[in-house]
Amino acid sequence: MPGYRLSDSARVGIWRIVVYVEEHFGEEVAQRVLSEFEAAFEVLAANPGLGHRRDDLMSDPQVRFWSVRPSLVAYRLLGGTVQVLFVERGERDWERLLGEDS
Repeated sequence: MPGYRLSDSARVGIWRIVVYVEEHFGEEVAQRVLSEFEAAFEVLAANPGLGHRRDDLMSDPQVRFWSVRPSLVAYRLLGGTVQVLFVERGERDWERLLGEDS
């Protein structure tokens, strides 16, 4: 089964979300959110075709998007490993975010 790898941008996005949740809803809820992200990455690693393309955001046909609650995960399969590119709240400016990282 393929594994997954988090980019630095994905790690920062997860950290930002978990800190926000902890500040507003407590440590227990923040840990649950982190566990949901980890479970989602495992699902994507086992099923790398899940999600949908966003041609309006990304010209790379290999990049797919998957929702985890109000957050959006951008990922692609590369060399048998799912690369998690971004994890951000869905309402963020994804065009700008993706432009900064490319």
